[in-house]
Amino acid sequence: MKRTLKYIFIVCSFAALLVAVIITSGWLFSAYSSSSVCQFPAEAAITPDISNGPGSEIRVKFTAVLPEAARISAVEFECGKDGVASGGVSFVRRRWQWNKGVWEFTASMRALTSGGIGKGTVTVAVVRHHRSTEKFIISVPETAPPRFTPASAGGEKLLLAPSVETVEKSRISYHWLWLLPVIILAAAVIIHRRRKKAVEIPLLPWETAAAALEKLRSELSNGEILPENAFIRLTDIVRNYLECRFALPASRRTTVEFMLEVSGKNSPLSERQRRFLHDFLTAADLIKFARLPSDTDAAENAAVRAEELVKETVPVTENTEKKK
Repeated sequence: MKRTLKYIFIVCSFAALLVAVIITSGWLFSAYSSSSVCQFPAEAAITPDISNGPGSEIRVKFTAVLPEAARISAVEFECGKDGVASGGVSFVRRRWQWNKGVWEFTASMRALTSGGIGKGTVTVAVVRHHRSTEKFIISVPETAPPRFTPASAGGEKLLLAPSVETVEKSRISYHWLWLLPVIILAAAVIIHRRRKKAVEIPLLPWETAAAALEKLRSELSNGEILPENAFIRLTDIVRNYLECRFALPASRRTTVEFMLEVSGKNSPLSERQRRFLHDFLTAADLIKFARLPSDTDAAENAAVRAEELVKETVPVTENTEKKK
């Protein structure tokens, strides 16, 4: 499970890093490349192109291409003669193309008289990354008068909304995305350090020996190991414990050599413990080398005595802390 989560994290981090690099590189290219220019049409499109009398609505629409490093600061729509802007002015992003975005302008106007609407303009102010402002003027064509003039119109003007000026606020800035790789790298470092801190602390010699003896006794009681093999493994557990606990060369000495080693006046073992070791190791040698048969009860008794030896030789401070 941990390995799966690790791979998922790596894949997601790589994908996020790749997206951040693509977006950031597009913004930098649009900011510093001389080929990144604002593209506006000379004239907007109107629908329909014929006025149907007073109050009839005409839609104004055009598409512009802006570099990613550019920002629309203001849009002003001025309707032509005998017309008035109505409703809101919309300037929204429609597509993203690496280093540039495709934007769509829409607005509406209404005729005030039975005649057509004169030419109008749309003025767009664009701020580049170096804070310079460019203005672009797009012409709005005039509409043709209606084919049939309603007799009831009488040339009277309608009271409609005035001309509007709108500041475009819907643009999303990607300037901060260069921070994304830094955030991902920092998160990876923090996770790595926490994992290092969470490494398990190795068991102390008496804890390792106690766990091994408990497992051996469980296998003996369940019949998962032969008594002869249990004696051999028990010998290894006891020798490794004494070697780690008292720095005695137990695993590199024969039974006779080892008993001579621990029988001196500075021996860390008591007389009773030395007698147990002598009898136990001698019996284990007979089983291992002389193929002397053994039984489960004898192996179980030896394992119990080995557990007692381990408990008796645990440092005094360790025993005191456990009692507390």
